[in-house]
This record gives sequence, structure tokens and C-alpha cells, in this order.
Amino acid sequence: MGRRGDMRAVELLDATASRAPRRWHRSGLVIGVALLAVMLAGAQLVMDARERAAVAALASVPGVLDPVDADLDVVRRMAPAEMGELYGAGGSIGLGPDGSQRFSWTGPDGGEWTTELLGPSPALSGPNASPLSGCTPDRLPGRTASVARRVVCLVTDGATIRDEAGRTTTVPATARRVVVLSVVDGSIQAQWPVESGHRMALLPGEVVVVGEMTADASTTTAYDLLTGEKRWTYRHPLPPASAAEDNPFGTGLFRAGDLVAIVTPPSSLLLLSAQGKAVREVDLDLEGSGSWMTDPTTGGLILQKRSTARVSQSILIAPDGDPAKDITLDGAVVWPLVDDGSVPGLRLSSDAALHGWDSTGGSELWSHDAPDADRALILRGRVYVTSGNAVQAIDGATGAALWSTEAEDWLNPSMLMTDGHHILVAFEALSSTAESVLVAYEPLGGREAFRVHYPEGVTALIPVERHLVGLDEAAVEYVLLD
Repeated sequence: MGRRGDMRAVELLDATASRAPRRWHRSGLVIGVALLAVMLAGAQLVMDARERAAVAALASVPGVLDPVDADLDVVRRMAPAEMGELYGAGGSIGLGPDGSQRFSWTGPDGGEWTTELLGPSPALSGPNASPLSGCTPDRLPGRTASVARRVVCLVTDGATIRDEAGRTTTVPATARRVVVLSVVDGSIQAQWPVESGHRMALLPGEVVVVGEMTADASTTTAYDLLTGEKRWTYRHPLPPASAAEDNPFGTGLFRAGDLVAIVTPPSSLLLLSAQGKAVREVDLDLEGSGSWMTDPTTGGLILQKRSTARVSQSILIAPDGDPAKDITLDGAVVWPLVDDGSVPGLRLSSDAALHGWDSTGGSELWSHDAPDADRALILRGRVYVTSGNAVQAIDGATGAALWSTEAEDWLNPSMLMTDGHHILVAFEALSSTAESVLVAYEPLGGREAFRVHYPEGVTALIPVERHLVGLDEAAVEYVLLD
């Protein structure tokens, strides 16, 4: 009995000793799980806070829209002349019933003014008349009109007249003058006559250049903006019978960075320095360029060579025009509609693939399978593009694929935008039985967040500053959406 009692005592002691640690382990496990849950919740809160901060930071990036949701409400319908207030600043030339010309401006603060440029003109009094005058704000390349100090106009009494059959005739100008307006109140700061000229461009240092083309030469003259004092003149002889004397617009003339670019027949592009010296002439037929454009951020000149229907190469002309300093990229340059600077020095181009380049030296950084990508966003280290009817997200540093999604076959992407919260794609219907839609994708994983049909009458969507705007082609109106 005693032995069995001792054995039972030992067994009870062992049982008590073994159960106590089990209770400790179970309670410790519960506490550990609870602590882990708290830590995960805290980490999620930190991640959510960082995400909100990142999205909030994007709100100040040019081109990022105000928040867009699944309800596209029409706020206001606007005539084209009213669009200046959405862009922050802008203006246009208008005609009075008597053919007088006036320039109207809307400033970034909403202030408006109108200044008469030229009095009554019989040639411009008809319903189908358009003036040959032109005005441009003195802003730097890549900057909006809201930073301009002046508006410079080349004012003429010439006109183009379109008849009911669509044929156009020209009323040649008999008088021309440069008019300089203050953007503050429209007051005339300077005005002076010019003997000839059809085209105008502004250069640094308060210089305006005016170009004219005659049957035998293209002539470009630079003037002091405020005094009209002549700085220099460059005359470029033209081959016989290469210029049409009845061409109302004269020679093509535009600013290309700090150079003056002159388009002359039959197919040449002449580059002048700001001092009026010829630095380079490009035979577009010989080089097979096909077209040219200016960099919207720097104003620099880009030549585009074509192979069949696709741009095969883009040549970024050196700022001083020196061919040895040109940068050549494969495909057509793709301009990001929004770039938050998170992938500094990245330039994009597209042909059978999307290419990422070092913008300074022109070396290729990566290539990604996104043929004919024509729209891009650069946000938070990622590149978003449309390619065919697909939307793709790519690592901006490596070109690695992050996600891709395809829309229905009857939808074609026409615009790529963002409000910081979503990647927004405007899809236009390719079939008369389908409807155009705006689709919002989550930036990180590409999941579709929502889609909404265009409001009635709207045929296209575009970003204007921070606004989502529709185009009603039938009514010739812009539609402000919210």
C-alpha cells in the first residue's frame, strides 16, 4: 500500500509539473498571436499612411487630375474660347462684325481683358474669314502661359476666305506690325511696323524674329522686341519654282531650343543661331526624316525617320546644332503625360518594343515588350503605358514587367491619365454598338477599380491641367466633368 501510495504521489507530482508548462505555452502563444496582430495592424497603418502621403504628394505634380470616381457628372459646357480659364491662362484673336481684330486673355487669377489689335477691315467682315495675324505668350519651353509677362502679336490685314464648297482664297496683307501686350491688363507696351513677314517666333533676350518666303528666297529678320530695332537679317536663296507666291503663310518658322528653325521648300530645314548665323541645313528627303517635332519640355528639335508606317529612329538635335552631338534613339519618342521625377534621366521611345534611355548620353537602359506604345505615365518609380488595347506597368529602373491587363477587343485606348489614386484610361468604342468608357486601374496590381461610360454627347476625354474634360464634337463644346 505504501509503495502504491508513493508511486501515486510521484505520478501526481509529475502530472502537476508537466501541466504547468503547457498552460504557460498556451497563454504565451495567445499573447504572441495578439502581439503579432497588433504589430501587423500597426505596420498596415504605417503603410496606409505612407500611401496616403505618396498620393497626396502626387497632387502637386503637373498633369495629375483632381480625384475621379465612378460618377462623371457634367459641371459645365464651354465654348472653345472659354478654355483659357481651365488652362490657367490663355488667349485668342477674335473678329468683330466689321472685321476688326481683338485679342482676349484670361489670366491665372481669372482676370480677363480684351485689346483691339486692328480696326475695321472689309476682308475680315465675312462669316467665313480668318485672320492671318498670330499671337504668342513669351513663355519658356515647357512652361504654361500662366508664367508669361507679355503677349506678342504679328498683326496683318490679310485673310483667308473659305467658300461654301470649302475652297480657300487668300487676301494678301498690305500692312503688318508687331504689337506687344502686357498680360496684366492688356495695355500696349510697344508697337512698330514691319515691311514684310508671315511668321513669327520669340527668342531669349527679348528678340522677335519674323520670316517671309518669296519666289526666290526665304528671309528671316530679328528685331528688338520693345524698340523694333533690327538686329540681323538672314536671306536663304531658294531653287527656282520651289516657292508658291500665293502661299499666305510663307516660310515655316519656329523656335527650336535657342535656335531658329526655318522650313524651306522643297524639303529642307535650316537652323540659325540666335545671332543669325547658319549652323546647319538638313535635307529631309535625303535623311528620310519624314517629320520633325519639338521637345515639349526643352523646345529642342527632333527629327523622325520613318520605315514603312512606323518611326524607325528619332534624332535629338544638339542644342548648338552640331551633328556630332546629336542623340539617336530607336523608334518614336514617347512623352510622359505625367512625370513625377521618380525615375530621373529616363527617356522613352517605342517601335516594336518600348525602350528606356539615359537622357544625357543616349545609352539604352532597357527594352520591354510593348509594341507601338504611344502614351506613358511615370509615377513612383513605375512606367505605365498603353500598347494596343493593353495597359502595362513596368519598373522604370529595370524595364521589368509589373502587371498587364487587356481591354475588350472593341475598345481602343485614346488617353492615359492619373488622379494619383488610379491609372485612368479613356477607351473609345470601335463598334457603333459599343460605348466608350473610362476605366480606372489600381496602380500597384492593375486590378480594375471601376469603369464608367462617357456622358451623353461626349466623344473623347482629355486632361486639362487638373480637370477631366470631355469633347462634344457635334456641339463644338468642351464639357467640364467632375
